[in-house]
Amino acid sequence: MKAGKIKTSTKHPYAAIEHRVIDSPAYAELTFSARALLVQLARQLTKSNNGHLQCTFTDMQRFGFSVNTLSRATHELITHGFIYKTKSGGFHQGAAQFAVTWLSVTNTHGIFMQGFKSCAWREWEPEQKKSRPPKVRTHSLKNGERTPTTTPKSEAIPPPKSEHIELVPIPPDVPPDNATLLRDDSIREREIEQAGYWDGAKGELIKSAVKVKTRSAKVERVRVAVEAMQR
Repeated sequence: MKAGKIKTSTKHPYAAIEHRVIDSPAYAELTFSARALLVQLARQLTKSNNGHLQCTFTDMQRFGFSVNTLSRATHELITHGFIYKTKSGGFHQGAAQFAVTWLSVTNTHGIFMQGFKSCAWREWEPEQKKSRPPKVRTHSLKNGERTPTTTPKSEAIPPPKSEHIELVPIPPDVPPDNATLLRDDSIREREIEQAGYWDGAKGELIKSAVKVKTRSAKVERVRVAVEAMQR
């Protein structure tokens, strides 16, 4: 034997998964539990038992699988196209049996192969994730208690309207009797720092410090004619 060469031995069996399987996008999307389960199924492969592989909880428990994890990993391998269930398990039916899809099935005795598709993992496509709208917080925690969020000052609510009270922005040069409610269809918004409303019951103009928003683009200077009412 020449120096520098190491003699290898194939006397011991081994579990093999083809490179095309490991390099596939479907394999990259598998969870670690599903990958571990696929290795355990490949460990059982012989020349003629594909289609008769089993992954019972009794056998997989020592590898760290719980009942729920084993169920999810099995379902994941099926949906990604790496294995196919050839026989359903149950009471008086024995354990469920599976086949890996990158190898052919030679022994079909006692199993169902009608839906088997060779290399089904090639046709796997990722599911489109649905985006959820962001959640709007309606409550806040203060001193360990839930309290409703406060309204920002920029969104102050004007006094409620009634049959006797109506918000009437009044220009400074127009007397209150001739004042009209400005209703312009313009889009530009402008804040009026001070406004007043006419109290029909009392017959007087009442000053209000509430900021009122108007869509008028023509009137740029609107003030409350409080001095005119006090004369």
